[in-house]
Amino acid sequence: MPRNIIESELSENYKIFSLSTDLPDYKLCYSLNHYLKWDFRRISHLQLSNDYNNLPGQFSLFHYEYDQFANFFLLYPISEQLILLPNCFFILCGSIHLHTEQNILEIINNINGVYSVNYIELPSGVSPHIANYFDSLIYDLEYHLIELMRDSEGKILIRI
Repeated sequence: MPRNIIESELSENYKIFSLSTDLPDYKLCYSLNHYLKWDFRRISHLQLSNDYNNLPGQFSLFHYEYDQFANFFLLYPISEQLILLPNCFFILCGSIHLHTEQNILEIINNINGVYSVNYIELPSGVSPHIANYFDSLIYDLEYHLIELMRDSEGKILIRI
């Protein structure tokens, strides 16, 4: 009997990091802007198209254009449940020099209220449920950004 292998189709163009923090989204964004000298801005909310049990499905969405080759997104989960230590997603779209990436992650890890920064790598044996969640996260982010660009009639320019 043939076996079906489910693999993640996560683009090589994206790196996803999990930030464990007790800071609310606006304070985390302020801290990132302050320590990295960036200009993260809230652009909207992101709703995942699929329902994943016990995994966040709605996020506050922040964006910063690093340069013409890299964009950063901060996805902070919106939940009606009280979560003591929410994990948000810090996403790099594009590429930057490895040394620069390491410096950015070190600065983030030293922010008061950020307890850990972990790269999310999906190994081959990961549950299909988890792989589908991260695939959906990236696809929904891409579609959401396209909708934002279309709705704003060119007022927001995000290079992907």
